[in-house]
Amino acid sequence: MARGKSPGKAGQAKKKAAPSREPANLRRQLAAKDRELARSLEQQAASAEILRAIASSPGELNRVLDIIADTAQRLFDADRSTITRIEGNVFREVAAGRASGRFMVDQLSGTPVDRGSVSGRAAADRCVVHVPDVLAVPDLYPQASGEMRTVVAAPLLREGEAIGTIAVAREEVKPFSDREVALLQSFADQAVIAIENARLLGELRESLDHQTANADVLDTIARAPGDAEQVLQAIVRTAHRLLRGSGATISRIRDGTARRVAASGLAAQVPGLVGERLDRGTPLGRAVFDRRAIHVPDILKEADEFPADPAVLGRAPMRTILATPLMREGEAIGAIAVLRAEVQPFTDKEIQLLETFADQAVIAIENARLLAELRESLDNQTASAEILRTIAASPAEAGRALDTIARIAANLFGASSVMIRRLDGDVLRYAAAIGPSAERVMDMIPEGPLDPRSVPGATILEKRQINIPDMDRLGPPMSDWPGTQQARAAGTRASAATPLLRQGEAIGAIVVHRSEPKPFTERELAQLSNFADQAVIAIENARLLAELNARMRELSESLDQQTATSEILRAIASAPGEAESVLQTIANTAHRLSVKQQLRERSGRRSRTRGGGS
Repeated sequence: MARGKSPGKAGQAKKKAAPSREPANLRRQLAAKDRELARSLEQQAASAEILRAIASSPGELNRVLDIIADTAQRLFDADRSTITRIEGNVFREVAAGRASGRFMVDQLSGTPVDRGSVSGRAAADRCVVHVPDVLAVPDLYPQASGEMRTVVAAPLLREGEAIGTIAVAREEVKPFSDREVALLQSFADQAVIAIENARLLGELRESLDHQTANADVLDTIARAPGDAEQVLQAIVRTAHRLLRGSGATISRIRDGTARRVAASGLAAQVPGLVGERLDRGTPLGRAVFDRRAIHVPDILKEADEFPADPAVLGRAPMRTILATPLMREGEAIGAIAVLRAEVQPFTDKEIQLLETFADQAVIAIENARLLAELRESLDNQTASAEILRTIAASPAEAGRALDTIARIAANLFGASSVMIRRLDGDVLRYAAAIGPSAERVMDMIPEGPLDPRSVPGATILEKRQINIPDMDRLGPPMSDWPGTQQARAAGTRASAATPLLRQGEAIGAIVVHRSEPKPFTERELAQLSNFADQAVIAIENARLLAELNARMRELSESLDQQTATSEILRAIASAPGEAESVLQTIANTAHRLSVKQQLRERSGRRSRTRGGGS
């Protein structure tokens, strides 16, 4: 029995020994599961942290990307991590792990997006690329990985296109696990979400800024419809700020040249910096000639097209310029330009925004022009009404009407003097003279015979308007007019003259003088013609009334004479024998006729005086 029992005891011992290994395996499995669970929890916590950062700081892209890069490096037990964006055809580093240093980043930034780097392959293939040992892949750029041996990179994909990469690396050959590779793609997706959020938020803010700026400009237009200068200055400041420029300017085309009317920043500090010559050698001039936006990313690289003035550039930096024309009815009336001191090309959206500002500038200019024309028209109508009232109230007093015309013309045209001259035979006489320099003009240019080379003489003899923008630049037939020196001495620099025409014949002229060289506009010349017509009406009214009065005097004299003759004849018939009575009647009648004749002559002299010599 003893021998029979011993095998059973040995078996029992064996049976007891076998279960002793099972708890160790379970413990190892549990430990592995714990580690896996811990990694999973850590990954979930990391993802949650990233998502919270994205949610709480949608506009702080750099902060979120730094958190993603730092988290990837920490979870993957890596030595380096970096996130890049693709600009053009090169990589630009935008974030790195906290302990990365700069070596890998500096090596990758600026490298081309091609298959010479792990990140380049990830971007090109649009998938995660894992290289266990970069030295084992001969066609990789050594500098693209620096001292790293194991690298994994995932593309940042937006609508199927790579916009960047996220990469982690180890200094030793230690491949990443499939779980880590999959997790890296998750981090790449989160980076894309952060980038998109920031982009959309930036576009939203930019759109809001643009709408606010447009509203501000339109509000300025509404509050100051007649003040184009104020509105244009507001537009320039807004364009300068929103387009992140170093300066901005608006120029108007006047008399074939571009004249600056508003400026800010460097454009205001350094005249001529933008180049306001009206030719194709400046971006502003070319925008006017081509009637489209002209964008010069780097003016120093396009010196043949746009030769910059070294003296101007020496006073202020200028590299990138954008100019667009101000268009009205298909014609360029000016241009708006924005410059940047550094090479920083404008985007398509910025070009469109500047075109919007150009449209608003045209609205402001048109509003001011139309309002000025309305005011001018109202002033002209008011002036005409006042002149007509004067003529109607004193039809026999041409001198009073001519004085009124001269005074109103001086006010409307901003004249230094207005002269109305009448032709008396071959002599040109003054009929009205108004203005601060009127007496000097009359002293310097006295009454006298018609001179075909003088302003009034030429307009009377040629029966046409004459417009002299600058008395110092007279053309034929007045080039050698001897009165130029006298006119300049009297303070006259610009003149306009219109003949007074009666039945096609010139009977005088109205001449307007200005103390500065300033051409008379077509509207001003048209109004001057109206004044000339009203002056002729006043003169004609007085002349016709004088002729009527003269005719009435003649009729009155004839009637008086007939009445006197009748009285004398009746006296003779009633007392044929009383000579004394008849003679007394004749004497009384003669005296009465003499007194009436004296009164008529006195009244006629007063009428001629009031009628301005009519």
